[in-house]
Amino acid sequence: MFLGDVPYLRTELDNQEAIGVGLDQVLAAPKGKGKGKSRKDSVKKTKPLGAAADRLIEEIRANRGQMTETEFLDVVRRAIAESGVSTVVGEPASADRGVDLAVWSDDLEPLIKNPVVIELKSRLQGKKHFEQAIAQLTRALDMSRTQLGLLIYTAGDGDIDQEALHDPRILVFSLEEFLRLLKEKGFGDLLRHARNVRVHAGS
Repeated sequence: MFLGDVPYLRTELDNQEAIGVGLDQVLAAPKGKGKGKSRKDSVKKTKPLGAAADRLIEEIRANRGQMTETEFLDVVRRAIAESGVSTVVGEPASADRGVDLAVWSDDLEPLIKNPVVIELKSRLQGKKHFEQAIAQLTRALDMSRTQLGLLIYTAGDGDIDQEALHDPRILVFSLEEFLRLLKEKGFGDLLRHARNVRVHAGS
């Protein structure tokens, strides 16, 4: 990410993975920018997954009901990275954070501020479990002052009522739906479109 012509990375000081990725990006960045090149032109756009999404969907269908939490996180991380996202940092969810991934992508801003946080649930077992997951993600957004959070789940039992969502900061996808959408849209375009739909539906 850049502030003017200066690259920057926003992360916690003890997050060695994010810092390492950020330093690699700074070192790999061009030493100079051509005159007249706009900030918009310099932003790296995320891209649709295309056939890669089909391969990931086949992978999760083959492992349906047997996918571990680590495998679940790895599929989501790979899909996002394949789309061309700047930085994906993954950690096991904890009670105070309530998220599994934090994602920084240049082409989200200025409409959506970085990072986007993602919470993963292997299965949403009814309305109560769904509401608890939403409450957990809401707390994480409030504590971190983050503008957008994703809840991605592998399976649900039919009682998931997304119409009951009242927080426009939260987007909910099944894993297969998320991959199908990434097949046609880059990560940035997908989130902007889904967020606009949520905001307009709630107004």
